[in-house]
Amino acid sequence: MSAHPPRFTVRALRCDATHRRLLGPIDLYIEPGLTAILGSNGSGKSTLLHALVGLLPATLKVQGEILVQGEPLENMSAAKRAKTIAWLAQDVQTLQAAESFQTSLLTVQGLIELANLATFGWTMQATKSSTAVLEHYLQAFDLLSLRFEALQHISGGELQRAQLARVFAVQSPILLLDEPSNHLDLQHQISLERAMQAHHNQAASSNACIYSTHDLNFAMKADHLLLMKHGKVSQQMNLSEASDEEVQASLRACFETPVKVFRLEGSRKAIRL
Repeated sequence: MSAHPPRFTVRALRCDATHRRLLGPIDLYIEPGLTAILGSNGSGKSTLLHALVGLLPATLKVQGEILVQGEPLENMSAAKRAKTIAWLAQDVQTLQAAESFQTSLLTVQGLIELANLATFGWTMQATKSSTAVLEHYLQAFDLLSLRFEALQHISGGELQRAQLARVFAVQSPILLLDEPSNHLDLQHQISLERAMQAHHNQAASSNACIYSTHDLNFAMKADHLLLMKHGKVSQQMNLSEASDEEVQASLRACFETPVKVFRLEGSRKAIRL
């Protein structure tokens, strides 16, 4: 158990559409560190992340309790929520959001500067600190040469990197990332992993990054693994404490397909057989 309190505490969470249950019941704790969420399509990964950030559609019936660092999510003001949780939607939603900005020709730099809203509100104050953060993440995600390009003129992978830079630039203690490695090539997947690890190392490791993925090896980079199946959490495990055999058995049960977990140069790897 971490020395820090859970970043999220979820109790009896249920989420229902008109004719089917999307989530639940779910009870879980999410501790500081990197938590990877794995599961097949439709297992509830994105729905759970939307619930944690408080962005489930009003058309859904939601029951249960979500505490963010001990505080009920529903009691948090929009400003406090924005400072506490930085959110990256899945690529389809990300592209739709970008398209909504195209009429104003928002640039890559302008998108990242939206991170200032969480800290300064609509005044968008420019400070030495926020300028340094902007430059840092432009460089971290290889965007310096694209900083003044309009969003409608860049590729899907470049847009994903710009959205990632925006999320990290908020400097929130909690990151919620829905399939953040989508559209990223190998070089920029490494950049993402470095940024996630750096976020984790801040604040005496009390920060948390929760991310969904379909990439088994990307999931093996995490401290904690959360497996989902049919809208429920089928298993949680601390990857540093679990053996390769235990992880392998859990992945096989989750995906109902042969998976091999092994070590390569000291790092845990997982492949589908």
